[in-house]
Amino acid sequence: MPESSIEEKLRKLDEALAEGRISEATYRELKQKYLKQLQAAPPPPPSPPSAPRRPWLPVALAVVLIAIVAIGGLLYLRRGGKPAPTPAPTHTVTPTKPKPPRPSPRPPRPPKSSPPPTRSPRPRRTPKPPTPTAQSPIATPRSPTPTAEATPSIGFEQLFGLANVKSFSYKLIITTAQGERMEITQRYKVESKVVDGRDCWAITIVSEMYGRETTLIMYVSKATLECVKMYVKAGQMEMEMPCYQFSNSTIFAAAEKRPGAELVFIGHETVKVPAGTFTCEVYECRSEGVTSRYWISRDVPIPIKVVVESPSGKTVMLLVSYQPA
Repeated sequence: MPESSIEEKLRKLDEALAEGRISEATYRELKQKYLKQLQAAPPPPPSPPSAPRRPWLPVALAVVLIAIVAIGGLLYLRRGGKPAPTPAPTHTVTPTKPKPPRPSPRPPRPPKSSPPPTRSPRPRRTPKPPTPTAQSPIATPRSPTPTAEATPSIGFEQLFGLANVKSFSYKLIITTAQGERMEITQRYKVESKVVDGRDCWAITIVSEMYGRETTLIMYVSKATLECVKMYVKAGQMEMEMPCYQFSNSTIFAAAEKRPGAELVFIGHETVKVPAGTFTCEVYECRSEGVTSRYWISRDVPIPIKVVVESPSGKTVMLLVSYQPA
């Protein structure tokens, strides 16, 4: 029996004695009975423990946001690029086939004549060889003018061919200015969706660090490359993030603020990454204290390797896998 019910019976027992409705003997007998029940009553259940705190959650969320900003830095420059120049066609001069020389006419044969019986034969006159006919000059074929090899070029809009890839993954190695080093694995999934009446790329980024995963879902307009919506999930928690926190509402808006940003071809290099070995064109972009290098293969729609260096640290991205669309 609960303690509250027993205490209520004791209170009513005291009132009945005071009003003279029961005798003292009955009062003492009932009181001892209720006190025994009170002692035998079970203790109240303990209060439920409070939910454990998750001290790692703010740290993991901050690391993911740093990684996403690094990815946004790779994508935002797409509007500032220039289209690749069309190399001028080269005209090959076909050498003229020389005319064969005209054959010289044969000298005429001297007529056969029998010498008179009484005269000694006259010496035969040797005919003068005919003057050879002038030959047409042999045309010397012209060598084609060598043309300089066009320098490879690529625009920012060609760095990430989202229309040509379904999914891909990178290994990120982040080193801060203080020398701290972190490794993050990121998996990307690209889908086409309509959000608020706009045709968008739905990019899902799953970041894994120390065995824990954080998911970012970003909706980007196909027409304007403008961020429409963004959500962050950490464990069971999901919250919407304002787009202005990532390049001021547009993931490519920073390129508009850097009119001098250009991709410069610096050479060819064969690199080995977890996805394999690739022969790449290497491009570099320097702007506002940030140096970015991109290793591009013409056969893969996304960069093979990316290195971004700034006063705050260095980020290296290595392609792990990709699935063409």
